[in-house]
Amino acid sequence: SGIVIVNKKLHDYIRARVGKKDYDVIQIFSNVPKGNNAEMSLLNYFIKIHGVHQIQLSDSQNVTIFPKNQDIILKKNRYFDFHGKIRAGMFLFAGSNFAFNYDIFKITMPDIKYMKMQVISNKKDKNGRFIPVIVKNKVSDMSGELLIDAPDDKSGKKGLAEYPKFKSFRNSYVYFDNKKIQHGIYKRDKFYFQVFPYEMDSLDNFDPASIKFKGHFTSAGIFPDFDESLTIQEDYSLGFK
Repeated sequence: SGIVIVNKKLHDYIRARVGKKDYDVIQIFSNVPKGNNAEMSLLNYFIKIHGVHQIQLSDSQNVTIFPKNQDIILKKNRYFDFHGKIRAGMFLFAGSNFAFNYDIFKITMPDIKYMKMQVISNKKDKNGRFIPVIVKNKVSDMSGELLIDAPDDKSGKKGLAEYPKFKSFRNSYVYFDNKKIQHGIYKRDKFYFQVFPYEMDSLDNFDPASIKFKGHFTSAGIFPDFDESLTIQEDYSLGFK
């Protein structure tokens, strides 16, 4: 009949293109060598999706998840649950029972096994670029939430440099029982640094000098227990003098 009906989605695309509407970059790719890509429960309509290697939640804030066993559970309105790892700027979180909230644009993380940090060193590669270095210590046994970006700025068009943000909910720990440290003699049940709850912002472009974890040091009776703050040392470890 020579008639074209324009749907609402076309208007959404146009408004997003000219910066009048927010949008997201989330795409879920499922690739399995054999078997089903997904199963849906008829009890609650949750969809368990297999073969998901990674999901980028924000390209502007550099937030990507890597689901354990490549599985996620997709719920209503793009909410989903997963176990695995989250890269947020210069930080990596690993754990289980993570829950992504699309509306607030955050990930609730009740069981974080550990957090790793990466900083830019003062050494350069052959192209003259400063080399990133992983901080030697991990912060373990954590609980918290990751705010990816402002709820009305999922596309990152506003360029809010304070995101991603992380907030811890309880005490966490830095242990020194690695075999490379005095052959692992400092057992974690007696020798550890307890980190008090804290908040961090600008995980994508943070200043290493801003890292200051306040807490309590227990040293298996070598010293009396005392409060102190962990900072990044010259050898790219978390410590204090």
